[in-house]
Amino acid sequence: MPGWDSDHKRNSPPIKMAAGLHRLVLLGLLLHAFSAIAHRLDEFLQTTFIAVGTNQIALSLSLTPGVDVAPQIVSLIDGNRDGSLSRQEIANYAEHVRTNLTLVVDSKKLPLVLTSSKFPDVTEMNAGVGVISLQLTAVTTHFSAGTHRLRFANEHQTNSSVYLANALVPESKSIQIGRQVRDFRQTTLAFEFTFDPGTTTAGLPANSPPIGSASPKPKLKSAGPPSTVPPSP
Repeated sequence: MPGWDSDHKRNSPPIKMAAGLHRLVLLGLLLHAFSAIAHRLDEFLQTTFIAVGTNQIALSLSLTPGVDVAPQIVSLIDGNRDGSLSRQEIANYAEHVRTNLTLVVDSKKLPLVLTSSKFPDVTEMNAGVGVISLQLTAVTTHFSAGTHRLRFANEHQTNSSVYLANALVPESKSIQIGRQVRDFRQTTLAFEFTFDPGTTTAGLPANSPPIGSASPKPKLKSAGPPSTVPPSP
């Protein structure tokens, strides 16, 4: 078919360019996917969301061990090495994580209380798909009007972990979150928040249950970009 052949030859340069571009895009996607998989294989991903309320501060942690580090994490939880996690072993590990967390507001260290936990089975963790979920709260008196400063630190398994930390958009309209400052690894997160008691609140009344209780959980809406910024001098 001479006509098709001539058209094909005439159009071959752009077709080749398009094909080459497609291959480059595909290669980039594959490299990105491979990077993400490699990232998850040999690292312990720890994600923390912080919700500031009028009478409490709630922390939501998700801990995901990659395949290569899962045996190390499982051994920390499974004390008797029987391949299953008892309630006591789960409680012991959750308490261990809690003691590795620090929450300071206006230079005062606040005690954190574990309100709920959810653990996958050992098989899921060893496969790199098991996520440990912990909910903690720090009960506070009502904040005074004005600006307050919060600092959170996570020192759990720092030798094999990567971290993400972010504040959520407050459920109460009386609270506004300022710029979030993280260290390079995001093991620490600091930010200022302002409290205006004259503003009508949209949530977290004085008798509201903590996050992780039987009440519906708030939507996880970030109060700022997840990018890391250097800490303030």
